[in-house]
Amino acid sequence: MLSGVEALLYPQTYLRRDLAEAALQTVEQLVLLRPAEYPPEGLARELNQEGRVRFLTPPPLGERLKTFLDLIQGYEEWGLLMRYPENVALFKGSPGPLEESVSEIKRALRGEDQREDDPVLSARIILALAERLDHKLESLDEELKRLEEKSRFLSRMIVGDIIEVRFPRWVTEVREPHWELPALTERLRAWKKLLPVLSELPETLIVDQPALLEEWADLAPQKMGSRSLGPGLEVTEWLYPLSTRELLELPPSLPQNPSGKTRVYFLHRL
Repeated sequence: MLSGVEALLYPQTYLRRDLAEAALQTVEQLVLLRPAEYPPEGLARELNQEGRVRFLTPPPLGERLKTFLDLIQGYEEWGLLMRYPENVALFKGSPGPLEESVSEIKRALRGEDQREDDPVLSARIILALAERLDHKLESLDEELKRLEEKSRFLSRMIVGDIIEVRFPRWVTEVREPHWELPALTERLRAWKKLLPVLSELPETLIVDQPALLEEWADLAPQKMGSRSLGPGLEVTEWLYPLSTRELLELPPSLPQNPSGKTRVYFLHRL
């Protein structure tokens, strides 16, 4: 671990336990983007109290925070309803009431004098929903691990360990978590919309999405080294010839006169 070094986790707004363990082997403190000033889900709150995570938040919503959280909950409930074909058909037949209720909440957030969509508000919404999604996915992964342990125990109890007959592999072995973030493009777009209202950005990033390593490959970064963080996990240090803000704003084009450099630690799962 690099003492005194803090790094911005990108592009997550939710901190998984396994990701925190890997990242905090690399740097002393993580910086986690928050969509608004409400408490985070999961481990991040505990690590914040310990001084190992600090939060980076856009300008506070203040009195509008409750309305914002109501909107997030409304979108989440809407998404759950749309899992069922009969609800989709019902919505297509009469979308007005549900759309109007969401629109009313958004108008309350924007203010009566602002009729056009607010890109910063839209970005907050996307990242808040992404946080909820990642939290639920982590809970599912944990439940799968518990089921795997139970299935292995039953396999030993029923079949035994001394004969070659076993339950089918799909019963006793659960797939590893899928590390690639869903809706990655939408998350990156939301980050870019929030950049203008973020007063400061660390000069170091922690990234675990392979797509970003590929996207930034043409920037001629300098590889500083790699090391193992344990079985199946490696970190590679890269130095990019752009400031953090410039790096996260890409594309559409490279700045002619970069204003700094960014150190990026890529976490590779082997």
